[in-house]
Amino acid sequence: MDALKQALRQSDPRVMLPLLGNAVLLEGTTSRMLDRDAAFHWLAARWLAGAVREVTTTDYVEHFVLLEVKTTGWARVDGATSEAVTFNLHRYDVDGQGDALDGSWPPAAGGWRIDAIFFQ
Repeated sequence: MDALKQALRQSDPRVMLPLLGNAVLLEGTTSRMLDRDAAFHWLAARWLAGAVREVTTTDYVEHFVLLEVKTTGWARVDGATSEAVTFNLHRYDVDGQGDALDGSWPPAAGGWRIDAIFFQ
């Protein structure tokens, strides 16, 4: 979670690349699956230089081992009506496979990756 907060404060959108999963659901005016590069380009197009992007809320959904992170400070592009973008993050192992928790929170190890982006 700290990595995402720090990345949002940076001026270069490339800091988001390590946080993106191999496949990312994009949900907004339409719904589609993007590979990592396409998801990065989508984010980069909304990355305003000098904008204050920040996390507004974070919710942990235990049943799905999911972090839902709501952010603000994004450019309104492609019909977006809000500066808000919500990320869903799941845990993945080093091979890019799902890595469920063993019931402990916070997890001792494992990487959280963005695998869904929602906008309005």
